[in-house]
Amino acid sequence: MISLLDKNDSFTLADFEDTLRKYPGSKMTDIARFIGQPVSTLYTRQQGRGSRSESHLRQQILTEGEETSLVTFLDHCANQRIPLVIKDVLQKAQSIVDSRQHGPKATINRHWSERFRRRHEELFTRWSKSIDRARVAAEDRDEVQAWYTWLYQHIKERSILASNL
Repeated sequence: MISLLDKNDSFTLADFEDTLRKYPGSKMTDIARFIGQPVSTLYTRQQGRGSRSESHLRQQILTEGEETSLVTFLDHCANQRIPLVIKDVLQKAQSIVDSRQHGPKATINRHWSERFRRRHEELFTRWSKSIDRARVAAEDRDEVQAWYTWLYQHIKERSILASNL
C-alpha cells in the first residue's frame, strides 16, 4: 500500500509512473484516491493525453514565448506612459505572428485580445487620470467659452481670413 510519506503535492505523470513501479501491487483506484485525482484522469495521463489546459496550448495563436514577449512590450509601454488601445495590441500581436519564419500564420481578431487578457491577469486597463482631468476641464462651459473668446481675438488680431481656417 502507498504511504503518506511518499505523497508529492505536484504529482506529475512521471511521479505517477514511479509510484506504479515502486508499488506494483497497488490498484489505480488506490493511487487516484491517494493523490486526489479521478481514476479517469490517471488513465488518460497514462495514455499520453494531457489536461484540457495543455490541449488548449496547442490551439493558441501565439506561443508561450511570444505571449511573454508581448506582455513585456506592454509593460514597457505602460512604464513609459505610452497609452495603448486594443487595436495597438492586436497590431503588435499580428506583427509577431507575421514575423515567424516557420509555423502557422494566423490572423489575430478582436476576440483574441479578450482571451489574452484572461490568460494574463497581470494586465488590466484603466483610464489615464490626466486624460480624465482634461476631459472634465473641456466640458466646463466657462473654460470652453474662454477658449473660443481667445481664439476669436487671435484670429482678429492677425487678420486671418475665414477661408484660411
